[in-house]
Amino acid sequence: MEIESSGINFEDLGLPADFLQLHNIDPSFFNGLSEDIKMEIILEYLPKDDNPVQNNQPALSNEQQNLDFLNSLPLNLREEVLLTSDEAFI
Repeated sequence: MEIESSGINFEDLGLPADFLQLHNIDPSFFNGLSEDIKMEIILEYLPKDDNPVQNNQPALSNEQQNLDFLNSLPLNLREEVLLTSDEAFI
């Protein structure tokens, strides 16, 4: 049985043509959703390496993550963290 997917070609997205059947998603329910909700569902099932939403930013180094964290803190907390952290954090 062919599933009507409201014009979405799952194979073009790197997903099996029977995507809805594999994930027990009712086609009539899926077709009734807005396009943005359909894409959220599809993105949820993409392998994480293929997820363009998650891969649009390069991975930050631990140093950069720590720096970003420190910069997000109010000055008094930043000082406290710097005074009490080990050298590996800094």
